[in-house]
Amino acid sequence: MRFGQSWGALESQINRFRRRYGTIYGAYHASVQRHLPEYRRSLEKASLLITGLELLNTLPELSPAVGGFWRQRLNSLEVSLSSCEITARKLAESLIQRPSCPECGLSLTNAPRPEELQELVRGIQFDLAAQTRRLSNLLVRRLVDGTQNQQLDDLLRIAEASDLTALSNTLNPELVEFIGQALR
Repeated sequence: MRFGQSWGALESQINRFRRRYGTIYGAYHASVQRHLPEYRRSLEKASLLITGLELLNTLPELSPAVGGFWRQRLNSLEVSLSSCEITARKLAESLIQRPSCPECGLSLTNAPRPEELQELVRGIQFDLAAQTRRLSNLLVRRLVDGTQNQQLDDLLRIAEASDLTALSNTLNPELVEFIGQALR
């Protein structure tokens, strides 16, 4: 408090700060809640990618293992926030007593970090691509060497059947009808 400033002036500054904080926090809260479902989907995607990488890492033929730290990094990005239906008015009133939402607990320190999560997903995808490249090279080498066995043939058929993304480029009614017949 500056010399000569009255308690009334100080109280006025505190109230101005509370109003500004309430406005900023309210907008922040709304933004986090709006993006929370997408953040959760990204967490789930990252977890599935890590699981795939961890499974590939168990194959001694693909050693050395890569990305053993991704699960721990993913866990550090998980936040225990729930969807929140608090009204803006109730939130503003509650911020007088405490600096965070009373329903979901969102504070400025436990918020989702989408940029870090996107960086993590890119890193996982990079390591997963490295392992699938190793696997692909190994399989191609076996085929070039003339290795023939039923398991290798089955694996190649499974790989073809599991990657149908290129099929979407050539879909037409006749192909869809053919697919339907093959599935019956």
